Amino acid sequence: MDTKLWFFITNLLFNRYSLVTSNSQLSTVNCQLSTVNCQLSTLNSQLSTISRVLGLTEELLSIAKTQHFLLAKQY
Repeated sequence: MDTKLWFFITNLLFNRYSLVTSNSQLSTVNCQLSTVNCQLSTLNSQLSTISRVLGLTEELLSIAKTQHFLLAKQY
């Protein structure tokens, strides 16, 4: 076989192997990013719930202060 042809074929095979490896790595990274995205979505939901609970807690404290003020005013 001609040396140039042999090098050409070898180079093509190496490039194909490199592309397959890169594609596999990108697929793995894509899967990991998908997992992280899901975790961030869950975290966002949890933070939203915490925010609502804190808002309700502030409202309850405000009501309790008002009631305390009104009760203290009566006595």
